[in-house]
Amino acid sequence: MSILVTGGAGFIGSNFVFHMLSKYKDYRIICLDKLTYAVNLSTLAPVMDNPNFRFVKADICDREAVYKLFEEEKPDVKLLVNAAGFGVFGDYTQVSEAETVGMIDLNVKALVLITHMALPYMEKGGRIIEMGSGSCFTPLPNFNVYASSKAFVMMKNFFGTDFADRRIVVGEGDTLALGRHTLTFVTAPMVHWPEVIVSYDSCDKVLFSADGFGKFGALDAEEDWACE
Repeated sequence: MSILVTGGAGFIGSNFVFHMLSKYKDYRIICLDKLTYAVNLSTLAPVMDNPNFRFVKADICDREAVYKLFEEEKPDVKLLVNAAGFGVFGDYTQVSEAETVGMIDLNVKALVLITHMALPYMEKGGRIIEMGSGSCFTPLPNFNVYASSKAFVMMKNFFGTDFADRRIVVGEGDTLALGRHTLTFVTAPMVHWPEVIVSYDSCDKVLFSADGFGKFGALDAEEDWACE
């Protein structure tokens, strides 16, 4: 049986590969990655010699390259994991037309393409995991194209609905009255992720920080991670 991982040289994708190879030793893992500026093949160095692992440098937006891979492997797909993603931060004067289209092509079109192409090879009981991003839940200037494209795989896939009739959208400076408590929302870009937003309860004077203010993932943090 095979597991197909796109964007497998990135942080999330590579750690998924490591976990699956260590836990399911009978599975063959096929990893696709274009190896753009954000990733490096050295990330996968610990598993490159594993006989159950194959790395393919390929752009999943390239239909012919993906088709060729399926023809070569004819995999019995147990799991398809789409971890590939591409985002550029900036307003329309800073983000080129090619970058804008590239985000949509990879985060939406290519995701649909490789999913469609994998289905004929998927065994009964197979699963598809579409990895999105918390960006799609948070309004943030200069990141709207990436956030919108990632929202494509998030809401309905996780919850079966996008809750359109119950949705409350908040942004910088907005307030939400909850009886005795009133929350004020404040964006804190680049504190943790570009899209972080925090909320402040003016009644109890409590700040809900959303994360550990940049400590998340820090290699030099000696304290425990309970606060995360």
